[in-house]
Amino acid sequence: MADVSTQNSLWKIYDRARVASPLASREFSVGVAAMIFLRWADFEEAEREANAAAAGVEYERLLPTEFHWRSWFDSHPPELERIFQELPSALRRSANSSHDTMAIQFHRLGPVVETLSRFPTEALASLIQWVSDQPFETRHDRIAIRDILDALLMKSADRYAREFLTPVVD
Repeated sequence: MADVSTQNSLWKIYDRARVASPLASREFSVGVAAMIFLRWADFEEAEREANAAAAGVEYERLLPTEFHWRSWFDSHPPELERIFQELPSALRRSANSSHDTMAIQFHRLGPVVETLSRFPTEALASLIQWVSDQPFETRHDRIAIRDILDALLMKSADRYAREFLTPVVD
């Protein structure tokens, strides 16, 4: 089960964002999911790159380096605004690698990231900081993040929220 204080810190970010801009709670939930995915994809792409290097094979990145989570997660707000204006196009271009499931997911993420670009910059920066503060390396860490996302969906979304909950696989 996810830590209640961790969930509460996410709700504080949501409340500040909602006051600054009329964000629908579903948009916020989807934004959190997108941020988690972008962070996970950065881990995945780094692992793919390391495996290719170990095999002596060249790895072609799905996203340009400047759009990898590790390249922008600690940027200042004006730089985040620029990144989130350009990131949706970079994600859509990754569809050129249609044989790669992660590239397909990147392509699908483009519209969600466009929504994130409309978040107040302070809320976006807080959300990015929240995601970057979460432990992510172990299976247990990722299950805890999934639980937080599920709780957020249950609390914030409309009556159809259950269709978006992640399946429990142990």
